[in-house]
Amino acid sequence: MRIIAGRAKGTKLFTPAGQSTRPTPDRVKESLFNIIADRIPGCRFLDLFAGSAAMGLEALSREACRAVFVESRRQSVDVIRRNIEKVNFVGSSQVLPMEADKALRFLSDDGQEFDIIYIDPPYGSDLAGKAIDLIVERDILAENGLLIYERGVSDVELKNSALTIFRQKKYGDTILDFMRRE
Repeated sequence: MRIIAGRAKGTKLFTPAGQSTRPTPDRVKESLFNIIADRIPGCRFLDLFAGSAAMGLEALSREACRAVFVESRRQSVDVIRRNIEKVNFVGSSQVLPMEADKALRFLSDDGQEFDIIYIDPPYGSDLAGKAIDLIVERDILAENGLLIYERGVSDVELKNSALTIFRQKKYGDTILDFMRRE
């Protein structure tokens, strides 16, 4: 896994050992960032279920102003911190080593909102639906913000009355749902 473009282009990232993390393939990441390229400079990026932090670090490399990484698995949190230091994005990063629902409440209570929220929970779990509902309830997505949900082809398309899926891309067994406010 590596940073594809920007200031840290070509930097190889550490990944957690074992099978507990499913990194987003480079071709999916490259396609996604090509789609949202004009939204990245200066944005506030939330990487929920961050794994190795590859998505948020890619955003920072492409000139996002800030990225918050939420991850509950201890081994992954250690990898995230190592990757942030490796690409020298410490000053523009925040790591929240906690469950997504707790992190979303913390961010909301702290008055934070994000221009882009990337959600990549374990495939087959119900974590995304709960997170999306909490994001809407707590008003964490900025007014013209974009929420991207990465899911497996067997995972259900999520519905929320406050968000609309306006674009969907399929890459093998991965689907990206692009959502915005109604």
